[in-house]
Amino acid sequence: MVTTHNDGGVVLWDLRSHTQTTALGAHDKDASCCGVLVGGAGEYVVSGGGDATVRVWDVRGGTTAKRLKGKRGGFEVERVETESPVMSLACDSARDGVASIGLMNGVMSVYDFSKLEVPERVGQWTTANDKGITCVRYSPDSSWILTAGINGQCAGWHTDSFEKVMERKRS
Repeated sequence: MVTTHNDGGVVLWDLRSHTQTTALGAHDKDASCCGVLVGGAGEYVVSGGGDATVRVWDVRGGTTAKRLKGKRGGFEVERVETESPVMSLACDSARDGVASIGLMNGVMSVYDFSKLEVPERVGQWTTANDKGITCVRYSPDSSWILTAGINGQCAGWHTDSFEKVMERKRS
């Protein structure tokens, strides 16, 4: 299991022994969310934080054969700067290395981390959640991205076109 902490920490736990196994590293401010990316290159944890970054961590301790130029050392293999603090994220179980990121300013971004040397933003749009996207989830078949925010706005988006297909506001 992976947890994030208000001190910025990103930590792996062994659920059988109920012990912390590895402190992967830390964001400069609070770490607010995390997920697990599984792909051809291995397993990675992706985390977002109040420091307006999305970070990718190698759960095998930096043992990947392919490391980034200017590598950061330790477990961190990539960092993407965002324009606003990261409030939520979700990893796409149907597409290796793809994660959706919800920001405090209401912007939703989708990144493909499958090629760690060049993470690619494959989609971005502004939602009606101008106070922040607090929840991002993929539908079970990964055909929709669902978002919800502080202002009570919920929306669904097609993962292929990023077209909005539904929207509801709490009354």
